[in-house]
Amino acid sequence: MGVEGVIGVPEGAPIDIDLRLESVMEGVLVTGTARASAEGSA
Repeated sequence: MGVEGVIGVPEGAPIDIDLRLESVMEGVLVTGTARASAEGSA
């Protein structure tokens, strides 16, 4: 098998989140994107 690595966003790093909330018959629909710089090792 291959080598497994670990990847994540460092604590305290900025995360840019862009959300859109829409009222729908079933409740609220939330769509969006999130961006962050991740670090990791293999």
